Amino acid sequence: SIEVLELAGIKDYEIVEQELTAMDKIIGFLINPIVSGILIMVIVGGIYFELQTPGIGFPSIAAVLAALMYFAPLYLEGLADHWEIIIFIVGLILIIVEIFAIPGFGVAGITGIFLVVASLTLAMINNVGFDFRPVNLNNFIISFFIVIISIFVSIISSFYITKSLFSRNRLFGSLALETVESAEEGYIASDATYSRMVGRTGIAHSLLRPAG
Repeated sequence: SIEVLELAGIKDYEIVEQELTAMDKIIGFLINPIVSGILIMVIVGGIYFELQTPGIGFPSIAAVLAALMYFAPLYLEGLADHWEIIIFIVGLILIIVEIFAIPGFGVAGITGIFLVVASLTLAMINNVGFDFRPVNLNNFIISFFIVIISIFVSIISSFYITKSLFSRNRLFGSLALETVESAEEGYIASDATYSRMVGRTGIAHSLLRPAG
């Protein structure tokens, strides 16, 4: 840069070195691809556990915080745009509607998954609005695979953790009743002596009120 100034004939100048602020360091840390992948895993894992146990709890709070930590730095850096955040929210809504309101899994669920993956991927690349000409294809592919791998690992890990925590002889296995009380083993709702009375004739020694 000094050589450029000298070639331009500028002699009266002062060089000021840029120093990163604490906020700049935090943003730089959060937009690191590895950290972004971890945040995506927390988002997907939180949604998975929340769907397993409906009601607003720790999983949903963790998913919301991870989503904020994912999109906010990218938005401040000018990578994520408004519409990318909007399609992420719309995608989540479509997935929830598909799971709880529409039988089976169809157009709404597939569209929701597509929008979520697209929003997470596009938020990491330097497109300007709907103009993707400045985007490097390699960066797009890398971002896409980060999102896909993070989602896949999160789903597998969440499923494994659920089975590990709540399966029999595990940490929380004793909280779930897994014993089956079948009739073949002698578990019945009424006294066995009453079943022998079916079809027999008896004399009533009290008033009968069949109407109850």
